[in-house]
Amino acid sequence: MALQTSETESNQKNGYSLETKIDLITKSLSRAYYKNILIKLANRNIENANIICDYIISEQIEINIKNSTKESRIKVLVWLSNFFDDTLSFREMAKQDILNYLNSVRKSINEDEIQRWIGSYNVRQIILNKFFRWLYNPDEPDQRKRVTPKIMSGIKQLARKEKTLYKNSDLWISNEHAIFLKYCPSKRDKAFHAMANDTKK
Repeated sequence: MALQTSETESNQKNGYSLETKIDLITKSLSRAYYKNILIKLANRNIENANIICDYIISEQIEINIKNSTKESRIKVLVWLSNFFDDTLSFREMAKQDILNYLNSVRKSINEDEIQRWIGSYNVRQIILNKFFRWLYNPDEPDQRKRVTPKIMSGIKQLARKEKTLYKNSDLWISNEHAIFLKYCPSKRDKAFHAMANDTKK
């Protein structure tokens, strides 16, 4: 891995180089994509790459996060840095920068009839809120006691206008229920399905 060799001291934490930290947090992930985007970031903004690695290592120690959670955190944080062409440090970002990034996923009704983009917005909001609470509370080991910093103050999740993503046409008709009950191999699943179908409003 070809990382910039400047700022050697900033590449070290707990005796690990940035290269080692990237290997540590990505070796168990499903795709090489996550390692590759961290390497690319490291060559453009070594500070942000270090911060992401330190955050993921902290999450692994504190709550032993799952690989899927780790992947989503890495992806969203790298995308945040990329959004500003990797010229802005996470520590330099302001509330408006975060809003600009989150609002970049917005789509009109014509582009996204059922407003799926709200799900993407909310997932990113959750990740960024946890990340910046960690970044601005470096001496607080308890996640629950970390104070929300100004950068995330007032940035809430969005409510969906639609109650459900499903349309009436997605629901099964009587014939489809009958086919399921006829061919389902599990008696338990058949019983549960029949009860759920009989008691629905």
